[in-house]
Amino acid sequence: YALYNEKLEKDAKKHLDIEASIEEAIANGELVPYFQPKYSLHTEKLVAIEVLARWKKEDGTLLVPEDFFPVLEQNGFIVELDFYIIEQTLKILKGWMEQNRPIFPVSFNISGSHLKTSNFVERLVELMTQYSIPIKYLELEIAEKVFVKSPEATTFLVEELTDLGFKITLDDFGK
Repeated sequence: YALYNEKLEKDAKKHLDIEASIEEAIANGELVPYFQPKYSLHTEKLVAIEVLARWKKEDGTLLVPEDFFPVLEQNGFIVELDFYIIEQTLKILKGWMEQNRPIFPVSFNISGSHLKTSNFVERLVELMTQYSIPIKYLELEIAEKVFVKSPEATTFLVEELTDLGFKITLDDFGK
């Protein structure tokens, strides 16, 4: 049995709205990479950038990942969103390189859903090649919970990525 309440209805509507509008939001450029700087405490200089996905709706509303990631994790679309954000970031980096601007390593949070896809590494390498970005500039953050849920698959993926030269970090350690 289930008890009805307004919060359940509101959450269900929000879930359906996100599912119905995500592809159009990507097509309209509403999902954008936000760059969060990482500084060295020793030198006080910028050393890297963490890339975060934000959904800036046409009406100006800004959605943070907690608002839409759970829905995309459930329906599997998070994989496409990850690749979209990575590609948008690589385009920006390529532009910076062409303008002779300094380039810093960028890190991305990678969903555990990538473990269920067979071509994650190939797609990632293809994008890096397409935009001529050296692998040393891409760092992948994998949440600790992904290791706990799928230790063998995650270890295999991490080994494959590190063999290619990608840097892997553990995110949300001890959360």
